[in-house]
Formats: sequence, C-alpha cells, structure tokens
Amino acid sequence: GLNAALVPVNGGYTVKEAFAEASIPVIQGMRFIQDLTFDLGYRYSDYTSDVETDTYKYAGTWTIDNQLKLRASYQRAVRAPNIVELFGPVTGNLFALGNDPCHKDAPGDALSVNGYTFDQCARTGVTQAVWDAGGPSNSPADQYNTIIGGNVDLDPESSDTYSYGFILNPNFMDNVSLTVDYYDIKVDKAITQVLGETKLTECLNGNLAICGDIHRNHNADDSLWLGNASPTNGIDAIYINSGFFQVKGIDTEIHSTWDLGNRWGSLDVSDQLAYVDSWEQQELPGTKVEHCEGLYGESCETPLPKYRNRFSTTWTSPWNVILNVSWRYVDGVKEVPGADDAINIPSRNYFDVAAIWNVTEYATVRAGVNNLLDTAPPTQDNGITARNNGNVYTGAYDAMGQYWFLAASFHM
Repeated sequence: GLNAALVPVNGGYTVKEAFAEASIPVIQGMRFIQDLTFDLGYRYSDYTSDVETDTYKYAGTWTIDNQLKLRASYQRAVRAPNIVELFGPVTGNLFALGNDPCHKDAPGDALSVNGYTFDQCARTGVTQAVWDAGGPSNSPADQYNTIIGGNVDLDPESSDTYSYGFILNPNFMDNVSLTVDYYDIKVDKAITQVLGETKLTECLNGNLAICGDIHRNHNADDSLWLGNASPTNGIDAIYINSGFFQVKGIDTEIHSTWDLGNRWGSLDVSDQLAYVDSWEQQELPGTKVEHCEGLYGESCETPLPKYRNRFSTTWTSPWNVILNVSWRYVDGVKEVPGADDAINIPSRNYFDVAAIWNVTEYATVRAGVNNLLDTAPPTQDNGITARNNGNVYTGAYDAMGQYWFLAASFHM
C-alpha cells in the first residue's frame, strides 16, 4: 500500500545558450511623456537532446507624469523537460479510484455501475466473458495500478504571457500608491502526468487514441488492480506533453506610509489582492476544456480560490522595535460539479503577529505567532476528493494551526 520502491534516476544533457537584452529610452522630458521606454529580450538555447528553443519579450513603460505610469508586456517562455521528466525510471505505482467504472452490480445488468455499455468497456480491454460474469472486480482499497516514469520523447512546453497595468501616485494623497495589473498566461504542451482516471474516462467516452494506454490483467478478471503494476498491467501515466492550461486574473496592491512624528515613528499599511477570473485546462489534446476557478478535486486537483487577500500593517517605532500585524484571506472553493458527496470548503481567515527588536548594532531578535487564532484547516471526512488517504490540502491552508517562532541573530 506504499506504492512502488524509489529507484535512482540516470541520465543527463547539456545546454548552450546565448541571450541579449536592451532597454531603449524613446522619449523623455515631454509634456504627458515624462518617459517612454521599450525593453527587449531574446534567448536561444541548444540542448544535446536535439532540442532548440527561442524565448523573447517585448515590454514598454510610459510615465505620463509624476502621478501615473502605464506598462505592458508580452513574453514567450519555454521550459525544456528536466532530468526526472526525461529519464525517470518507468515503474509501477497506484492511483486512487472509487470503483472500476466497468464493474456491474449483477451479472445480468445491461450497464455497469457507472452507466457504461459493454461496447464502451471493451475499449478499455474488458472481455465478453468477464462482462457477462459481472465485470471487473473493484479494489477493496480504492487503489488501482498505474505506470509512472520519464519520457525521452518529450517536447518543451511553451507559454505566452500578456500583462497590462498601471501605477498611480496621486498628488492629493502623496503617501499612497496603487498598482493594478491584468495578466493572461497560457501554457501549451504542458509537461505533466495525466491521471489514470482521466485516461480511463476518455477511452470509455470514445477517445480511442487513449485506449492504448490502458492494460487490464486478463489473467485476473480483467482487473486494473490485481497483480503488480507493470507496462502490461495498469494505466500508462508517464510524463507527456498534454493540452494546455490558461489563467487570467488581476493583481492589485495599495500601499500607504504615515509619518507619526519623532515621538511615534511611522506606520506602513498595504493590501494585496489576487483575483483569478478564469482557469481553463485541457488535460489531453482534443478533450473538453475544464474550468477550475473556484473549484478543487478530480482533474482540478488542489483548491483554486478566486480571491486571495493579504492586509498588513507595520509600525516602526522610535525604540528600535518593528511590529507587524497581518490578515490573510483565502476564498472558499467548491468540489468539482458531479462529484459524489461533494464537500465544499468555506473561506479561511488567518491573522499573524510579528516583531523585530534591534537590540544593539550587532544583535537582532525576531518573534511572532502565525495563525494567531489557531484556525484549523478544512478537512474532507472521506479523504481528499473523497477517496484518497489524505484529508487536508497542506499547500493551500495552514495545517499546523497556531505557530510560534523566536530567533536571534548576531553579527560582528
């Protein structure tokens, strides 16, 4: 139940690169054009794995006056596959699945428990004899065989990023600045491992190009779980170049500094808001485009909140002490539509307190409490996506509860 043994990776490549950058001031010192600058960049990469890539950028900033600056950019980025993605050993593993979609409640049923016909299940390797006997059996552990590993035939993934924004420093509030940026990022031929469940579903629904990645054990009830996982017993999930994912959203930041005088020091207040307008993904070329914004689970995997916010206040006192109080907000998410016993996750609020005391010129003490109110992480009673062993998304929420820290540093 602990998946396959870890084995060493063996392989390598070398890369030669050349790059150039330029910042070109076009206009300066004119009315309504205090500064107009273009930035250009280019990089050429040549890999010994017979891969050549080009990346480049075009960017510009237009400072209208002391109050307003506009900026825009386009960037083409390329990521070649890494050592593990190329040369990771192909080995057996397990993936979570509630039931074999071709299992039947009774041998005489015309449809499987998931509503599939024999013709559909035959695409995945189910034989007529097994179908007539009730279909492949279900794993009592909800775990099924898969094959993972590297793929030396991978192509680089590429992305196109468009961004537009402005920086505002209004004269009537000279201690306040506002930054707003819109972004549109699309990654094509993304290097990933497609879930075994996704491939199984695509094959059942008629994507015949995927069916060759499904290998049932014909010596054991056409099972996907009996016997050790191998290239002939399980679902192939090695690294591939998948479809695409595209995310669009807006990032904002407002910052203000207040001088409290020699007696009280100064106060900095800032707020950062991240809004995800859309997150689209296509796991395999030609398959349906999924929307994951505000959702989690199944192919959307980890939670993708539409809003995240961080408000922070920092007081710099005249007594060599700096105090900070911050509030973190994570918007609620819903389990993907159609999931059984959907468990929606409400929003979460976290409060943090920290202090820095510059004791002397040579000594500093830092202390604080993260998650001051000891807010518990959201849990899924039946496991993440209702069938895995874990019950907390540690990357998205504070899993440790209240966390204290104390540190000191000394230098000569």
